[in-house]
Amino acid sequence: MQLKKATRSAAFLKIGLTGPSGSGKTYSALLLAFGICGDWEKVAVIDTEHGSADLYSSLGEYNTLTLEPPFAPERYMEALNLCVQSGMEVIVIDSASHEWDGSGGCLEIQTDLGGRYQDWARVTPRHRRFVETILQTPAHIIATTRTKTDHSIDKDNRGRVVVRKMGTKDVQRDGWEFELTTVFALSHPNHLAIASKDRTGLFMGRPDFVINQETGEEFATWSSSGVPPVPVETDPIEKPKKVSKKKKSTKKKSKKVDPDTSENEADTERREMAVNAFRSLFETTGIISLDDKNKALEIVCSDLRFDVVTFGQIEDLELEVRTLGELYSHLNEHKASIFESLFGASDN
Repeated sequence: MQLKKATRSAAFLKIGLTGPSGSGKTYSALLLAFGICGDWEKVAVIDTEHGSADLYSSLGEYNTLTLEPPFAPERYMEALNLCVQSGMEVIVIDSASHEWDGSGGCLEIQTDLGGRYQDWARVTPRHRRFVETILQTPAHIIATTRTKTDHSIDKDNRGRVVVRKMGTKDVQRDGWEFELTTVFALSHPNHLAIASKDRTGLFMGRPDFVINQETGEEFATWSSSGVPPVPVETDPIEKPKKVSKKKKSTKKKSKKVDPDTSENEADTERREMAVNAFRSLFETTGIISLDDKNKALEIVCSDLRFDVVTFGQIEDLELEVRTLGELYSHLNEHKASIFESLFGASDN
């Protein structure tokens, strides 16, 4: 254990571009990529959009890798590793939405396993490895995602079920944007971009603008201004193992957390964000009592370590949630199942 001065390291950028069809995600991603590295031959596009990346070949001699279905997480990971081994400096994933909601993606995998809540215990680790591969890949990555109109089902003050429009939502797992350096939301049809999240501090508060090569150059200057990063060795891709059906044990499981892991300021902040997210969700949900809400929060907080939230204490719910984004996703997608597992049915 050692205390040291905070130093920002030179970082590999992980940028997200989100927007509806026709908002200019692919074209903007290519301009960003060239601005970052200054060499089209060092740019690669992992294309799941039926060859849309080839439409802009007049820009320069960049590389393309066509990814066909099934869009399983492991196939994206293999494509990323191939690009790194080929010496690519900037990799565009166009689009990351298929890993979640495409043919053979995570949603379809979970459905094929039976569509039960407990089936996520086999799908979530695969999606998590996909996200971690993006974060650990020793190259700049620009990932595009589609957006769709999101709705929520709530109850009004008379107890009636109402459907509310919540704006646009990325076609990816909820909270995926929390893992990225910067996320730009693009609009249609004027292709204007605005930063919805920005750890660089370069773009937050900036009026809507059109992404161009100079935008990538700004990123490159920021990225190279810190201490050079330590090279990360990428592990070979492990294909998902076939799981034989075993008799379900009634013994409750608990996840262990490494006691030697030191908590830094960022860990503390993420832990508080996770707790606040959980509390906020239950405070705005009126189908369980206040005592039950407090009980739920106590159960989660008792197992909370840094940015790790486990539900291992709950019988028949084999799941580990490690990031705030995954916490949001599981709670929002499966509120009813989690409530039932925690407390049983409740009429309050």
